[in-house]
Amino acid sequence: MALFAQGLASCGSDDGDGDACEANVLRACAGPAMCAGTQTCASDGSGYSECSCDSGGGGSAGSGAGSGGGSNGGAAGAGGAGGTIDPIFDAVERAVGAPCTSDAACPQGPDGESLLTCILPTSSTEFGTGSPQGGYCTARCRETEDCQALDGLSACGLLDDAGDGYCIGLCEPGPDPAGRDAVKCNADRAQACIQLNANGVGACFPVCQSDAACGAGQFCDFGATGLGLCVTTQPVGGEIGAPCTRETAETDCRSGTCVTLINPDTGVEIGAFCSANCTFGLLEGCGFAAVEAAGAREAVCIQPQLANGEGGDLGFCFEMCDDNADCTQADAGWVCSALPAGLQDIVGRTGECVPAEIASGGDGGIVADAGN
Repeated sequence: MALFAQGLASCGSDDGDGDACEANVLRACAGPAMCAGTQTCASDGSGYSECSCDSGGGGSAGSGAGSGGGSNGGAAGAGGAGGTIDPIFDAVERAVGAPCTSDAACPQGPDGESLLTCILPTSSTEFGTGSPQGGYCTARCRETEDCQALDGLSACGLLDDAGDGYCIGLCEPGPDPAGRDAVKCNADRAQACIQLNANGVGACFPVCQSDAACGAGQFCDFGATGLGLCVTTQPVGGEIGAPCTRETAETDCRSGTCVTLINPDTGVEIGAFCSANCTFGLLEGCGFAAVEAAGAREAVCIQPQLANGEGGDLGFCFEMCDDNADCTQADAGWVCSALPAGLQDIVGRTGECVPAEIASGGDGGIVADAGN
């Protein structure tokens, strides 16, 4: 995660769409170099001022990053540098991060020009250890302004030693305290909104869904660089639901992610299982397509990794079941805990595998995840 976030430049925040906020209200934001700052709503409620860090604060992009809990410390808008840049692409389009198989497949400029390049679904150079499922439209950059001149919901990241990088889509993890719909990554792409810092700044990073979705000759590494990339060597380790410990997660689990559950009444850790990264709110993921042509889905993205996460944020995969015998750890006392009826209809299974002592109350809660 730190590798991805390194050098990700900041963006200002300006809602700028009329009555966008409560007059004179102060809120947290991310300013230059992702510093922790504040901004104030205009007296007429038309939008927020540029983000200012004059009062101090700081921290580089990626501080506070990581999966497995935490809270959103405030909404940081993903608008275009305080409204001083007029992006070529409309914000609704979210051009950076769009799926692609070639440069020509990326959104075109107003005159049909190719302004973006495609990180191919088979290219492992840009993201370091693997390729993005479905491709990732981007542009080379050195500063945030380079990206926001194209797409106001983007910033410059993935910088190399020379300071050259690629534009990455921005988003808002968790709910939006300002009452607006949180900006997430579009559902047409295999990505999740990953929290970068406590000010509510997130980025749209690849989260692969399955081996099949990665394509011929590739495998979904659910924990690649803390997210999910397509790789050419099949990862080894336990599948979702297998036993693990946080200390040995990297060898216990194919994903390198071990989730520990607690009894909410006693606070005692009562079991752990191999999980995987996924996009909460999407049925695709955890190694399976939305609808399995043969057999039943064995895992579903059923819980967000942020305590206040919402659809589109990074999630955890849980093992699904119809009876106790379906659970990998049945011999250790794990049982098939019934899901709500509506959720059963969506996922096509009746329950999730958890330790017996918390089955009646559902998930005990996530204590930690290891190996990412």
